[in-house]
Amino acid sequence: MSFYALGAIVAAIPVTFATQGWRRKPLFLFAILLFLIFNSVTAFSSNYIEYNRLEYCYCRWRYHRRDSS
Repeated sequence: MSFYALGAIVAAIPVTFATQGWRRKPLFLFAILLFLIFNSVTAFSSNYIEYNRLEYCYCRWRYHRRDSS
C-alpha cells in the first residue's frame, strides 16, 4: 500500500464529517480550486526541492503576516 492510498483512507472519514453540512456545488468548486493551486505550484517548480522551498517561504510569510497584524 502506498502512502498516497494510506493518506486517502485516513483522511476520508474526517473530511467527510467536516464537510457534511456544506452544499455540494461550493464544496466541489473549493476542491477544484485547491487542485488547481497545488498542481500549478508543482508544475512551475523545477524539482521537488524547489517545491518544498516555495512551500516553506509561503508558510513563513503567512506566519509573519499573522504576527504583524
